[in-house]
Amino acid sequence: TSNISIMTEINTDEMKTMLKEITAAGRSPDEEKKFQKDRQNHLSTQVGLLIIDILDVFSLDFHTELSLFDQKITVMSRLVEVLCLMLRLEYPLPVVHHLYAFIRSIIY
Repeated sequence: TSNISIMTEINTDEMKTMLKEITAAGRSPDEEKKFQKDRQNHLSTQVGLLIIDILDVFSLDFHTELSLFDQKITVMSRLVEVLCLMLRLEYPLPVVHHLYAFIRSIIY
């Protein structure tokens, strides 16, 4: 409980600075750059997979409505726009595999 009270007494900026110093301790500048790049790559992968999962669940839940040609055409066109945008971005390989799998599932 004492750790919790200490955490609540320290303001957010001080906590961020302290955590940054702890995580950077013992790393050279090159190691820190590599660490940050790996962290951003991992975050990019997780965000990309999350977007694909959300679109997949949406398309499964509204499959009937999306397959009607005369209705909801704007929703399907927006879905295709999001997928085309994702294809233009440089996502890590696992995201690209899931993205193409999702596109195949929509086509079939």
